[in-house]
Amino acid sequence: MFTHTRGGPIEPNSFLPHWYAAQRACGIRVRGLYSTKDTFVTTALTAGVKIAWLEEQTGVAYATLKRHYGKWMPLDEAGELQRFAALEPSLFARPQAPVPPAGRGPEGQGPQPPRKTRLSRCEGGT
Repeated sequence: MFTHTRGGPIEPNSFLPHWYAAQRACGIRVRGLYSTKDTFVTTALTAGVKIAWLEEQTGVAYATLKRHYGKWMPLDEAGELQRFAALEPSLFARPQAPVPPAGRGPEGQGPQPPRKTRLSRCEGGT
């Protein structure tokens, strides 16, 4: 990505003195080069980029990203489930009447015995 005056890649160790001097000149805490990757990844996750894109940009596998940067990963399970609503709105529609718990009859009648249902040949195992 970065090259020296003769066009070759910058050797990180030869760049470090300049890197540290630049940080001191800016009045910020001196950190190693690797911290730039950490900053990029955490900023990207906070911004909500897609993990697959971040994997491609950094060359870091999902499992490693999750292990090192998991606390910055979004946990919007409800929002992810809502993506299905566009495909089938009835998935998230509220039921019109409450469904009684299994084994209970209509209000005030107590438990009902289980209904006998006829199984098809397939369901009956034959």
